[in-house]
Amino acid sequence: MPLFPRFHSRSAPLLLSASLLMLPWAAQAGRPLATDDAGTAQHGTCQVEFWQDRQPDAKDTVLAPACGMAEGVEFGLEYSRPSPRTDITAGAGAAMKWVPSALNWKTPAGEVQAGLKLAAAFIKPRGSGLRQADASALVLLSWAPGEGVAAHLNLGPGYDRASGKTAALGNVAVVYAPNDRGLLFAETLHNSRSAVFGSATHVVGGRVWVKPEVFGIDLTAARTQGSRRTTWGIGLGWYGISF
Repeated sequence: MPLFPRFHSRSAPLLLSASLLMLPWAAQAGRPLATDDAGTAQHGTCQVEFWQDRQPDAKDTVLAPACGMAEGVEFGLEYSRPSPRTDITAGAGAAMKWVPSALNWKTPAGEVQAGLKLAAAFIKPRGSGLRQADASALVLLSWAPGEGVAAHLNLGPGYDRASGKTAALGNVAVVYAPNDRGLLFAETLHNSRSAVFGSATHVVGGRVWVKPEVFGIDLTAARTQGSRRTTWGIGLGWYGISF
């Protein structure tokens, strides 16, 4: 398997109706993780991901295509629809990742890759068009200390348009892939302004590759700090689509 495989995704596995402020750093994450890896789709290829996050009384359905526009450059979009549709009827996101080969280091402790992601999130209130809700700029770091093990770190500012507040965002994930047929992960998503951006969220999950690095099925479970409710997510991903 590649050093930094495209686990691909999304957004953080939380319902749009309950966590719109999570979108700026969740958009175009490496599904099934919300924490992004320092890797991109290969130049000239695209990927399509589809998933649904559920709680007993609500769900959020997401479609997220992305393409490698040049070596080390990926552009992605995301569209989500909550159910039931209340004041917010839809959400959307756009993100660009830049992962230059020059920011790759082979060290005695393992290989390290760095990159940058710029993202913006939008919401569609009932009776009006899309409007920008949040934006973020994250430094991406991926570290592979050994075969089948990787850690990912995202750090940077996030801006909430409604409140005019900026917060420091920090996501950390650890991934274990025992073979090329699947992986397991655990991650935590933090920010410095929980009153605006929401409390810390902890996620565990995994992926099974039906066809390694081409088609995968994943399952996630997320819980916000201080809550007893679990958000369950199931998703599909199709990768390496040439254009």
